[in-house]
Amino acid sequence: MFLVGTQRINDAGHLEIGGCDTVTLARHFETPLYVFDEADIRDRCRTYRAAFESRYPHVTIAYAGKAFLTPAMARLIDEEGFDLDVASGGELHVARVANFPGRRLVFHGNNKSPRELNEALDAGVGRIVLDNDLEIVTLDATAQARRHCQEVWIRVAPGVDPHTHRRIRTGQNDTKFGFNITSGAALEAVVKVLGRQGLLFTGLHAHVGSNLKDMEAHLAALDAVLDLALAIRDETGLSVEELNLGGGLGIRYLPSDEVPPVDEFAERLTSALLDGLASRHLPVPHLHLEPGRSIVGEAGTTLYTVGATKSVPIPEAPGHRA
Repeated sequence: MFLVGTQRINDAGHLEIGGCDTVTLARHFETPLYVFDEADIRDRCRTYRAAFESRYPHVTIAYAGKAFLTPAMARLIDEEGFDLDVASGGELHVARVANFPGRRLVFHGNNKSPRELNEALDAGVGRIVLDNDLEIVTLDATAQARRHCQEVWIRVAPGVDPHTHRRIRTGQNDTKFGFNITSGAALEAVVKVLGRQGLLFTGLHAHVGSNLKDMEAHLAALDAVLDLALAIRDETGLSVEELNLGGGLGIRYLPSDEVPPVDEFAERLTSALLDGLASRHLPVPHLHLEPGRSIVGEAGTTLYTVGATKSVPIPEAPGHRA
């Protein structure tokens, strides 16, 4: 066990979070119960902002709502100056209940329904991230029917296979998320969007995976995305105004786990980005990031109550102790 944020063991031998005895919380609210350390979450938000804003001229950080989202969490994120990334109609509804500013919402999802796209337009969502060809056609028609031009990003698969669990890898060539850079599909998607009256292309989005314990996948993805930005300029004459490099920074689940500090993450990523832009003679885009797990993961605790117990015999296996 390791303690983070405001966690401590009090005189009664109980875990305390934010000055609240967790045994008392469990008795009052019953279990299972999620408890989040607000002070720790706010500190992590401020650490992210300070790390990136001190190193890069134009940066916006959005909290990835899929990590944990309630109206109270959305309001906290708003107070800390973060944008909010939502990935479903349900998450969009939570944001609207919290009166989160629509302009600062980013709407993700690789299978958005026509209803969800309409709800996003109703909410005045700032950016909708396009994931497939059907979505380009559907959103364009929906926006034109409203006489609206919606700002969009193209999600791309950079062809990077990160070192993480296979079920949370999202940047490799065979991923179901986004348009493949290697095959040329990503560049084709940008060209398709440029020909649509209901869509305004403003940037690219890439997310390589979740709970990453090193930065190599981020840096490799960055190279691929910058090469795509160069190809877009050569093909269309347009510069990519906004570049979203997603999230994915891991957290500790065990005391022995090691993850890069946010300051190191920011230093290496922004340095590589600025160097890569300069070497390709590309203008500096507005940088967007989407941390989720690294904001709330270690700040959250689940409380349980032991119910029934059982004694189960375990046959002794060769070379193993029963």
